[in-house]
Amino acid sequence: MNRTTENETKDPYRLKLHLTPPAGWLNDPNGLCQYHGTYHAFYQYVPENALGKGRKCWGHAVSSDLIHWKDEGIFLEPDRPFDRDGVYSGCAWTDENGIHLFYTGNVKEEGDYDYIHEGRQAAQVLVETKDGSRAGEKRLLLTNDDYPKDCTLHVRDPKVWKENGRYHMVLGARKNSGQGAVLLYESADMETWEYVGEMTTKNPFGYMWECPDCFEMEDAAFLSICPQGLPRGEFQNQNVYQSGYVHLKEGIAKPQIVEAEAFTEWDKGFDFYAPQTFTDEQGRRILIGWMGLPDIEGEYSNPTVGDGWQHALTLPREITYEAGRLCQRPVEELKRLRRNEREVKTGETSVLSEGIYEVEIDKIEINQKEINQKDINQKDINGMEPASCRICFNQDLVLDYKDGVFSMKFLNRTGAGRTVRRAEINSLEDIRIIMDTSAIEVYVNQGSTVFTSRYYPASGESRVVIDCEKSRIRLWDLESV
Repeated sequence: MNRTTENETKDPYRLKLHLTPPAGWLNDPNGLCQYHGTYHAFYQYVPENALGKGRKCWGHAVSSDLIHWKDEGIFLEPDRPFDRDGVYSGCAWTDENGIHLFYTGNVKEEGDYDYIHEGRQAAQVLVETKDGSRAGEKRLLLTNDDYPKDCTLHVRDPKVWKENGRYHMVLGARKNSGQGAVLLYESADMETWEYVGEMTTKNPFGYMWECPDCFEMEDAAFLSICPQGLPRGEFQNQNVYQSGYVHLKEGIAKPQIVEAEAFTEWDKGFDFYAPQTFTDEQGRRILIGWMGLPDIEGEYSNPTVGDGWQHALTLPREITYEAGRLCQRPVEELKRLRRNEREVKTGETSVLSEGIYEVEIDKIEINQKEINQKDINQKDINGMEPASCRICFNQDLVLDYKDGVFSMKFLNRTGAGRTVRRAEINSLEDIRIIMDTSAIEVYVNQGSTVFTSRYYPASGESRVVIDCEKSRIRLWDLESV
């Protein structure tokens, strides 16, 4: 977490395990990397305003173990003509010379513009640092003149890697046709870049693809994107904007047509966007996302705005490739925080004095085709139908599994406008839940499905009731960091 102030200790919703801003607004994770043993998390940051109105900077935090984070303050701020309206999202690439940071510099010209087709400058910029303590000179790499003519002025979020002696960059883009795409560039020296083509779908799949990320796992290639403009459904694309991945048949560095049908959402919860991955010095692929979403006004909110801050980053998650699907699990280091293990019985109420704990339910034997009503012994909660597995937090947040559907439901104001999110799951095998004062992360079936959300219960004791027959239920307090 960050440095603790007197005001933070009085804030009942201040997170203890997740990286949050000291004050102001946080969004996209940027520049994630490990260098000489130290993990670096840069992030979009507006220090003066919890609603994100103001100068868009890069905040910076460091950690030796992905658990304990130290706030390092502002690392980059808008101070050049090509980034005067914001140091937007980007990435990090490390080598023997240090950390190379790439970002999009945003400029909005004064005038009556739509800032989509006219009135915006989007520059790709490189900054180098030896150890993350001080930024070097900002170097301009690409400007509007370097993007394809069939693109709008929405081109941003560089992600860079090296393959076969060449550097590769992908940029998220919005085309004039109203179709999202990823632009590919190559370079021999990280300074001079040339356009080599695009990744897009045959038919439009959202009008804008943000935060692209390309990586390989076990000889399989993946593209992670955040498409905007997808129609919302009961089980798919339930949020205003989405985050997910697709398999790439032609590898990560080649232009190609992407199969939209293969798009798999990273997270089914209310609060997840703009994830970025990196490989640490152990060879693990680590993902961190923004525990929030843009443009949610009118749907739901975060009461922490009243305390002068908003949003957080997710817990770091290790990504694995299993049975044709990417799975996410909290990094192993998090288990070091477990205290006071106890095994509880189904239907038993567990009382916790602090809202920082972990629940693990495994050895579950529930298949949607084999549900027997006599095995369903939960009482209805606020008129809800019985389910084959149900976890209830303080009678106001419920996770349940019924007829092949896993749901996260808020029953009152603790969701601050959040209602329900669902995922279709053929069988239920295990559930892992991490609760951190005002945040919940739920990992189902070894992280093949994940739900992430903010949650604002009344202060005081937490009461958890788990009704899940044919299972083993364990619970731990988690040490605050």
